[in-house]
Amino acid sequence: MAARNFKLFLGCLGNGVTVCNSAVMEDGDFKKVAHISNEGKITWYVGEDYPPADALASIRACAEQERVKYETWLNSLSPAARREYQLERLPLPEFLEELRKAKEERKGA
Repeated sequence: MAARNFKLFLGCLGNGVTVCNSAVMEDGDFKKVAHISNEGKITWYVGEDYPPADALASIRACAEQERVKYETWLNSLSPAARREYQLERLPLPEFLEELRKAKEERKGA
């Protein structure tokens, strides 16, 4: 159910976009609703039914803008730089799997 008292606030704090309800104070700050990563992924801190429909549409539009900006930036990198960037951000098990695959490819070549 959408919050009756909702005023959308989007803040860029250096690691994506923080989405808040500025009409509600919580621990001396605006109530955090979600976080939008630089890649455009939304992490919800409340149910998706909390923001009203117009705010939800704005949040999703912001996430799409962030995704497009990220993809544009990523595609501007050289293939080697892009691969390096992606490998640096893989969780360890996936990174180790990539190393295993590369080792197998070298054996087969």
